[in-house]
Amino acid sequence: TCRPRGAKDYEKSELSESIEEYVEGIWRLEREVQTVGTGEVAQYMNVSPASATMMLKRLASLGLVEHLPYQGVKCTEKGEALAVNLLKK
Repeated sequence: TCRPRGAKDYEKSELSESIEEYVEGIWRLEREVQTVGTGEVAQYMNVSPASATMMLKRLASLGLVEHLPYQGVKCTEKGEALAVNLLKK
C-alpha cells in the first residue's frame, strides 16, 4: 500500500532476529530479577555493555521496551506480546 506506516503497523519481517532475541531475553530476565540492568542484558546476550545499550535504545525507539539509564529496562505491552508470541514457536 501507499499509506505511511504507524509504529503499530510493523510487520513481523521488519524485526530482525537480534531484536527478537533481545526482547525475548529481557522478558525472561524480568521473570528472574526484579530490576533488569544493562549489565544483565549484556551478560545474557553475551555482548558488551555498550552494544547492549545501543540495542536497548533501538528497542525503546520501536516501543518494545522502556529503558531508563541507571534504572533498568522492562518490556512494554508491545514487547511482552512479541516475546510471548516468540515463545509459542
